[in-house]
Amino acid sequence: MHVVWELIVTFIEVSMTAGFVLYVLQDHLKTGRSNTMLGAAVIVSMISILDTAFSNTISYLLPFDYTTLTGMVWLLIAYAAISYATEEPRDRVLFLLFLSMNVLLLSRSTTLLIYHVISPELLQGEYTWMDIAGYGIPNIFITSGCAYITSRYYQKLRFIHTSSNHLYLVPLFFYFLAAFQINLYPVDEYVFVLFMKVIVILCAFMTYSQMIQAVINAAKAVQEAEFHKQLSYQLNIENTRISELESHAEEIRHIRHDRRQHVQVLRGLLEHEDIQKALEYLADYEQSMAEAIKPSLCENFVADTLCRRYAALAEQSDIHLEITVAFPQNTGIAGSDIAIILGNLWENAITAALDCTDAKRFICLWIQTQKDKVLIRMQNGYVGEIHFEEDKFYSTKKGRIDREGVGIRSIRAVAEKYGGLAEFTYTDDTFTASVVLYISAE
Repeated sequence: MHVVWELIVTFIEVSMTAGFVLYVLQDHLKTGRSNTMLGAAVIVSMISILDTAFSNTISYLLPFDYTTLTGMVWLLIAYAAISYATEEPRDRVLFLLFLSMNVLLLSRSTTLLIYHVISPELLQGEYTWMDIAGYGIPNIFITSGCAYITSRYYQKLRFIHTSSNHLYLVPLFFYFLAAFQINLYPVDEYVFVLFMKVIVILCAFMTYSQMIQAVINAAKAVQEAEFHKQLSYQLNIENTRISELESHAEEIRHIRHDRRQHVQVLRGLLEHEDIQKALEYLADYEQSMAEAIKPSLCENFVADTLCRRYAALAEQSDIHLEITVAFPQNTGIAGSDIAIILGNLWENAITAALDCTDAKRFICLWIQTQKDKVLIRMQNGYVGEIHFEEDKFYSTKKGRIDREGVGIRSIRAVAEKYGGLAEFTYTDDTFTASVVLYISAE
């Protein structure tokens, strides 16, 4: 009969462990809750039966705690199932799974400590019906509380859209640290080992909370830096606009000052009936006026200001430019978003082109507005290596090596905001950025 009680206890533990993970991921399931619950029930039942069978057949052959090994096998099964049911990144799935195993160790160790305090005899012998409550009640309370707290931190971690690569190594380390303690101490110190397991896992959870909070704070710092960068773009645009207005006002003053002289010359030519010279003089005057006033690249003020400003910087650095811009003023796209996309594209392109030889020192910008979308493509030459991994480009700027480029991430975020996309491709010597923004037809 003890096998039945052991099976029930195992089923409770496996169910609560699965419930821990599903509770945290409940809003990110792609298979639907009903299908997920059905699949989870099948897997939980299978693991419970196999684990019970394993413990009652060959566990006596192992000179150490067999649950550590079996736990890793069940972990692989759970990883495959969760990866199928969600679209969460691998590192986050592993983080939750290792965390759930920490919770299971905590609840088991708590039960055994309670047994030692109440009645040490319960630690010996086969499973009984009392173990259903002895293991089940602490497991339910501990797992439920940990699931609630973990869910709150996980949502914050997921919301900030930051990289959490290798974060799962921390709970994995604490799991092995706590699990293998039982094999490092004499049998007569078993209670001490249980106590140390509880202490280690509690310290682990404190570490997790501080670690995740540190990641969140770092992400917030990056977001604030990006926000200040956007403000800087806006300020530069306004400063450029003021400079252009001042320059335009100065041109108007010169035109008014010179107008009388031009009128006197034309009057003299006409009085002498020298029509041909008057026409030639007027043509020269019109040409000089056209050269003095720089034409706009497009109707959109933000796009025009940024493109002309960065184009001037590129020309000063002997970068060959090809610019075709068709961007109306009213597209429904916020000026700050236009500044983020074009500002980052221009900065990245100029920075890369500056390192090229004369033959590859070029930038080509093409912007076309269609009925419901804006198409942006920028190409530039580059030399060196591109740091690309898992659909992410990593910055090559000093101090940011091996960190995802903020500019590219910002461009993608704006594109997604307007239901579009941003793609970045490269050959041996040319980098291409393509952005699609969907707009409301007017």
